[in-house]
Formats: sequence, C-alpha cells, structure tokens
Amino acid sequence: MPMLNMVGIDPIHFGIILVVTNEMALLTPPLGVNLFVASRISQVSVERIAIGVLPYLFALLAAILLFTFVPEVVTFLPKALGMGN
Repeated sequence: MPMLNMVGIDPIHFGIILVVTNEMALLTPPLGVNLFVASRISQVSVERIAIGVLPYLFALLAAILLFTFVPEVVTFLPKALGMGN
C-alpha cells in the first residue's frame, strides 16, 4: 500500500484491476483452476469448457483495457460516495 501511494496509484483502482486480472488468469488454460472446477461439477471435458469460456475471456480483456486506460469508470462510484482520494 505505501508503494501504491508513493507512485500515485489509486488503491481502489489497483484492487479492481487485480481482481479482474486474477479472474482472467483462473479462466485461462492450461492452468485455469476454474476450468477444472466447472469440468468436475458439470461432467464436461475441460477442452469443451475452455472453448465455451473464450467469449468471456475476450470480454474480460476488454474490461481490463477499459479499466486500465479509463480509471474514472472504476473510481466514479467510490468517489461519489466520498471514499476516493
């Protein structure tokens, strides 16, 4: 946290980016843990689920790019409620 403040990064913005990128990592083959969980629950092969997840990965990538380059999208509500910097 002190390093974020030194560099001037909003902690709320950093937290949102961290959560979304972690979810993308959990859905990305070959080590996507969520793929294996979904496969076990649904009794469908990991390969078939990985193909089904592709549109969501593209949506997550678009969201990450949007959140990274337009931070006001993420920090609007916390700032409106008086929680932002």
